[in-house]
Amino acid sequence: MLFFLHSIDVFILEFVNLSYHNFILDNLSLIISNMGLIYFWIIISIVLYLFGDKKGKSIAKKMIVVLVVTTILTQLIKIIVMRPRPYTELSNLILLDLGTDYSFPSGHTSTSTAMAYVL
Repeated sequence: MLFFLHSIDVFILEFVNLSYHNFILDNLSLIISNMGLIYFWIIISIVLYLFGDKKGKSIAKKMIVVLVVTTILTQLIKIIVMRPRPYTELSNLILLDLGTDYSFPSGHTSTSTAMAYVL
């Protein structure tokens, strides 16, 4: 069963990674990916706090608390699961950026989902 799931995982990854590359899409994916970084959301929180009204300041505070909790939980799960990055196992991937920690759960996805919930 796990082998089957792994083979589907590899198939989807290779299909997406090896099929759709051009200058515009590659750079757009990097921009979108950077929007999932915690630094991006900290900056948004600070701007919202500094220039927002009372409701904006309240949301900014919630964003910071949720960012901290999400980051801690994500890193704990990464340590427990220890799933390696795909490029360590598959040498044919086209890489735009190298991650340095484990791949699951995705910090970008966790952070972006948490911020979508708060907003």
